[in-house]
Amino acid sequence: MRSFITHVCIAMIVVMLILPGCSDAPIGPVADPGVYSIVIGAVFHLTGPASYWGSGERDAVVMAVDEANERGGIEGRQIKLIIEDGKTDFVHTTSSLNKLIEVDRVSVIIGPTWFGQAAAPIANVSGTVMISPSTGVTVARDRHFFNLWPSERQEVSPLVAYMASKGIRKVAIVYSQNDWSASMRDVFIAESQLAKISVIKGFASSPDESDFRSIILDIKSLDADAVYAPFAFYPSQGAFSKQAEELNLSIPIFSSSGTQNPDLVNSFPQVEGTVYPYPVAGPGESDFVKRFKSRFNRDPSPSSAYAYDAANMVIDAMRSGARSSEDFASYLASVKDYAGVSNVMTFDQKTGRVIEKDYEMRRVEGGRFVKI
Repeated sequence: MRSFITHVCIAMIVVMLILPGCSDAPIGPVADPGVYSIVIGAVFHLTGPASYWGSGERDAVVMAVDEANERGGIEGRQIKLIIEDGKTDFVHTTSSLNKLIEVDRVSVIIGPTWFGQAAAPIANVSGTVMISPSTGVTVARDRHFFNLWPSERQEVSPLVAYMASKGIRKVAIVYSQNDWSASMRDVFIAESQLAKISVIKGFASSPDESDFRSIILDIKSLDADAVYAPFAFYPSQGAFSKQAEELNLSIPIFSSSGTQNPDLVNSFPQVEGTVYPYPVAGPGESDFVKRFKSRFNRDPSPSSAYAYDAANMVIDAMRSGARSSEDFASYLASVKDYAGVSNVMTFDQKTGRVIEKDYEMRRVEGGRFVKI
């Protein structure tokens, strides 16, 4: 995975090469701008390690758009959804976003899954509004990038409080060398200092690392009470847990909300016992889950409800008259106490992220995700 700076530089170069003068480009083909007034673009990771998250986001957005169309669409016109696959890859995500902007001429994009560091620069330069269901850390934004997923601090703070309540005082950190995982590490260090928990050593690894044996042996030589391991992708998390069991690492392992992934548990049952924070269900999430399972015959992914809310925000903006990117930006910036299924949402004007979201502690037990 490229570094933070490389991500930004590549995104900006691609944008400048592909989108010259895009801020002045008309929205939609000149022949029939009305058709493009009800088109929504979307980028989800439908393949690769994030496919469980991305496919759940796609299905939720499809459900929201279908429900709106069944109610008559927008001013009697059906909403058209154009979906691209980011493939859990920075380059594919960038090209997918640019294709929606330059070829399909969309004013608003739902997504991408996770990769805000790729999307935010493109939103900034192109002036195209993007609203992501699941972005972690992002680069500096202007008024065109929004994110429904809670902040790293909202996730880490209850985890640290739980550790302190269990008498954990010394922690080793294993993290991936990507922007999100490094941000989780930094927030954990800051929060643990407030809770008088010492981080005695940190171990960096590649996002797709599969051999953690030397790191685990090093951890065993330390006087650590626990391991905190916010891996970027689930195969690395699974490999770490598997090798930790093989090497008899006996201290508890804590990780991130990404632990709640059936692909992880099915491929690596050794994650049994992992403790992690998870967003508390929103006010309408129970009903949403029932409707999602009824339609798709499977559970939604962790970010499905957020994607459903993102789609409905965009649809509500359209119903209020939004057609251009600036219209959507103004509408979303004005959102306050929006009653979605995932949360009651207000956007922070500086970061474009939702302000509050509670978390609860969960553990993998018997291959299931159980609230502690």
